[in-house]
Amino acid sequence: MAETLRPVTDWYDKWLGTMDTKLMCLQNNRGEYLIDKLDERVFKYMNNNCLTYDWKNHLLLITLINSARNNDVRTDLKKIEILHLRFKQIFSECG
Repeated sequence: MAETLRPVTDWYDKWLGTMDTKLMCLQNNRGEYLIDKLDERVFKYMNNNCLTYDWKNHLLLITLINSARNNDVRTDLKKIEILHLRFKQIFSECG
């Protein structure tokens, strides 16, 4: 199996310069990029709701870990939605 030099997902190009590149290039033990394993629903939620916030990379890391663990996509998406809303509340309260 030939190892690719970068993730193949189109989201990599869309998020280049917005998301942390090293984070987007995390690989599992088989050399597969974790971002290539993410469900389209996660990409869409993060793209539409999270990219302008400072915690976007944290949320991406959580989704990558959950994906590597083969967690249920709906559960992971709900976690990200809840965390994103809580971060917004916390940061708006703290200024």
